[in-house]
Amino acid sequence: MRPVPFPEYGAGRLAAALRQGRETSGKSREQVADAIPCSLATVQRAEAGKKRPTQTVTRAFAQVCGMNEEKIVRLWEAAGRPARGSKRTQAPAVNFVRTEADLGAALLRVHEDNASPALREMERRAERHGGFGRLDRMTAWRIVHRKVLPATENQLKAFLTACEVPESAFPQWVRAWRRAKADTKATARRQAAQARAAKPDSVDPDTAMRIMRAAGLRPIDTFPGSARPWTAQCAACGQWSRFRLDAVHRGAICPVCHTTRAP
Repeated sequence: MRPVPFPEYGAGRLAAALRQGRETSGKSREQVADAIPCSLATVQRAEAGKKRPTQTVTRAFAQVCGMNEEKIVRLWEAAGRPARGSKRTQAPAVNFVRTEADLGAALLRVHEDNASPALREMERRAERHGGFGRLDRMTAWRIVHRKVLPATENQLKAFLTACEVPESAFPQWVRAWRRAKADTKATARRQAAQARAAKPDSVDPDTAMRIMRAAGLRPIDTFPGSARPWTAQCAACGQWSRFRLDAVHRGAICPVCHTTRAP
């Protein structure tokens, strides 16, 4: 088996202690797996030092090998911090999350800060809590890989539960989730408005002028577009107002004399 990465820190330190304890006990990995019980792959991952094993597996491993369980649990808790030299996702603090991109990065950082628990373990944690609904492994994978964001507030809380975020922090995460959703909607509205503004007008200026005059309105400036206000004088009362050509088609009402003038 390869040497433990960063054996002096975090998950590597825990793995080194587990490996040494097993070797001191004289047990093979297969024997430890049978005694826990768990798969051989679980024991191998626990000794690899890349990810922190679950606390249940860690405690059982220590018991089977006659190790100091309290010491091993302290190492397990310390292993929740990322290994030295590991690259952590840059993300804003939850109170500074404004966009969906911010939220996705912040959720990934939470996952990393919890030593990147396995998807199966995340599913179990959410299921054990039970108060926020199910978090299946595929959904957890998609959130961790920033393919999607939690679809509901409860799914957000289930993900946070799976990453062992205390419930006292949930309100600020919910507010961040709402801000991100509101930002997405506002962005969509702005883009739609820009698309409408960029769309070429189907009415040419000469035709627009004839329509306005036929409706008893005398424009004084150039045609701005069918959906934008156009300053014109009402032939009935002589007052100046602003009309949209689209509204004139439907029968614009002079705001001064209240005369309907359909072309």
